[in-house]
Amino acid sequence: MKNAIGAYALLSCLSLSGTAASEVPAPLESIEVMVLGTFHMSSTRDTFNPNVEDVLGAERQEELRELTEALARFEPTKVALEATVESPTREEYLLYRKGELELRADERHQIGFRLAGELGHDEVFCVDHYEPIDVQSLLMWAAGNGQGAIAQEAMAAYLRANSAWSSDYMDSSSLSDIFHSFNEDAAATALHSALVLASRIGSEADPVGAEALSKWYGRNGRILGNVLRMAEPGDRILLLYGVTHRRVLEDLIRAAPGFELADPLDYLDAVPAPREEGG
Repeated sequence: MKNAIGAYALLSCLSLSGTAASEVPAPLESIEVMVLGTFHMSSTRDTFNPNVEDVLGAERQEELRELTEALARFEPTKVALEATVESPTREEYLLYRKGELELRADERHQIGFRLAGELGHDEVFCVDHYEPIDVQSLLMWAAGNGQGAIAQEAMAAYLRANSAWSSDYMDSSSLSDIFHSFNEDAAATALHSALVLASRIGSEADPVGAEALSKWYGRNGRILGNVLRMAEPGDRILLLYGVTHRRVLEDLIRAAPGFELADPLDYLDAVPAPREEGG
């Protein structure tokens, strides 16, 4: 009861400090967000990091051009990237716009910069909050406390979720097919479920798995907060992130009033089919 009274008092203070209660603000134009799940084109510290060879080669560059062309149909007003504000990413984009930077094998460059540049954007937005989860320590805790079977179950689920993206698949498939598979709902759910399973590791006194999951949600909550602060009514934001983030970011954005989700597959399906050899 005290909490309810306190909340009411706080809301009353906020009302008095802002718009009068009788002045109901007009509804804002909705904000649309596309969460595009990606692999990392360069080496990272991530547990999940499938690799595609030679993204700078002529064939992959043509596929990236076609991919960017398809994503441009979403007409994003802002491109948000998995980079912190402390990183040189924004400055690198400005150099790229001036023709003074050659794009590296990095999804932020090859997709984010390329797309923003094609659309004439003056800047890209860095929205990441990096907070690593020590998976090795989590597994060691489980092994040393009689929970090896629980850890194995979580890891098996994680490996099953990743099994579709073997090295052979990544090297032999077009980027269109790879991004399509990364952005199917089943893929996002499988990866997320494996992370949730790991929350069983630990005890009531030392809930190491739940704390790791909490840290994961905390990181994504910080990312969401950065996106909400940069968003303006009518924006169409393309949020380019490692595929493991997709499910939780979409869930959080879906719960944000005034925000709508765009399905990447509606645009990825427009990428031309790969040409057959000899065709």
